[in-house]
Amino acid sequence: MQYFGAVDLSGPCCSFAIFDNNSKKVLVSESLALSNRNNFSFFDNFFSALKKLDIDINSISKWFIGIGPGSFTGLRIASSFVSGIVYNNEKSEVIALPSAFPLAAKLNAAEGENIAVLYYASRTEVLIYSVIVNNGLLTEFKEQVIIEKDELINILKDFDNIVYMENKFIAEMLSDSKIGNAIEFCSYPIDLMFSDNYNISNYLLDKLIYIRPAAGF
Repeated sequence: MQYFGAVDLSGPCCSFAIFDNNSKKVLVSESLALSNRNNFSFFDNFFSALKKLDIDINSISKWFIGIGPGSFTGLRIASSFVSGIVYNNEKSEVIALPSAFPLAAKLNAAEGENIAVLYYASRTEVLIYSVIVNNGLLTEFKEQVIIEKDELINILKDFDNIVYMENKFIAEMLSDSKIGNAIEFCSYPIDLMFSDNYNISNYLLDKLIYIRPAAGF
């Protein structure tokens, strides 16, 4: 059997999935809200899922890892965990991709549409990670930028779509700015990490994208 694994600990959820490449089916997909940013709960949940599926972790031949934007601790735990598993194993492959891509992919945007993926930076600021559909692939559109609340309406009007993970401060800023077309997700679409519709050739696992100041959720 050939299995793929996906892990993302960049945001407010502990998210992981297992894909059976032979049957082309997602065997498990979990996105669990973290209590007090307790990223270490990932290990209990992940290994419990492997045990139920009777899958040895060494039989996972390809890993998909979210590299942010996100919290320092969560990103380091995910990258270190997978780096340790594949260390000195030439048969394993690691695919690093921005955590914004699966969120953007959830929208099924059309060719040429651009998407603003919002991240909490502070109580008055959001980080915007912009993505565009180019030749059928989701591609980073512009460099990420941190925007003050008062600038939101002017910046976001240039985007076709706006999406973010559930966050009360982002929701308040959007409401105060009278921006009503944003889509909020309560769980992270970790299974979409297995998509082939990403332009990810330039991303590496050691190039993590942190949000500073540290993200609060």
